[in-house]
Amino acid sequence: MELQELYYKTIREHSLHPRNYMELEKTPGVLEKENVSCGDRIYLLVQFSPEETLQKIAFELKGCSLSTASASMMTEIVKNKKKQDIQAICQEVLETMEGKNPPTTLDSYHDLAVLKAVLPYPVRLKCAAFPWHALMDQIRPAFF
Repeated sequence: MELQELYYKTIREHSLHPRNYMELEKTPGVLEKENVSCGDRIYLLVQFSPEETLQKIAFELKGCSLSTASASMMTEIVKNKKKQDIQAICQEVLETMEGKNPPTTLDSYHDLAVLKAVLPYPVRLKCAAFPWHALMDQIRPAFF
């Protein structure tokens, strides 16, 4: 199957049937982030065990199908991972989207490999990267 065909099939599947999607109220512990370039908005809930293993991740996204699909794939990739591993995965994925890593880097993340199809399109990349930036914001240590 060609990358473009696989891209449309995978994006459609994840946008119509997003994994770990849940209606989230704006409450403490839920990150709310807006993509200022297009108006997409994500609500992201992340809960870790005392050992810093991801116990729960859920999102609600009001926006385009690409952002929704990317968030769905992201939540599947990071499930049950340690916080430091999630940070490393986020950094690797975002650096790949920024052109700092070869596109084949995405191949190790299963469905996420289809996002290689959007690498030449900076506007679409913002949509694909948006949930990943939100996750980084949610788990990044706060420094005061």
